[in-house]
Amino acid sequence: MMARGHGAPWHLVILALLLAVPAPQPAAAEGSSLTFTPPEWDFGTLQAGSRASVTLHVKNWGAQAATITVLPTCDCLTTGPSRQVVAAGGQADFAFTILAEDDESGNVRENYLILTDVKGLDHFYYPVRGVVKGPSPKPLN
Repeated sequence: MMARGHGAPWHLVILALLLAVPAPQPAAAEGSSLTFTPPEWDFGTLQAGSRASVTLHVKNWGAQAATITVLPTCDCLTTGPSRQVVAAGGQADFAFTILAEDDESGNVRENYLILTDVKGLDHFYYPVRGVVKGPSPKPLN
């Protein structure tokens, strides 16, 4: 039994325990050397006729370079660039944008198709979701 006043203060013990726990890794395709952050894109609520954007960060934890190609699956989605080679241990960013159509309203669920040359991860869908409030107001004449 420790005497009062001896040993580390309780808040330092808790801090030491928290620091000993490894930080969570970004989402990865299962069994893959690639991670994608954020793991999906929830753009929240948009007014019809407006845009939202996010940056997808891709980290290559593997020992070989990886080619990543991103293909929008609808006219409302765009990306730039659409293809990058990510060096071993390197990272790359893709800019994603969604345009909420003027006459659109309600829940939106779309995807980007992501193609890679990584064994076991040749393709997968990157989910995009949110809500569009619309239609957009008509200008007064």
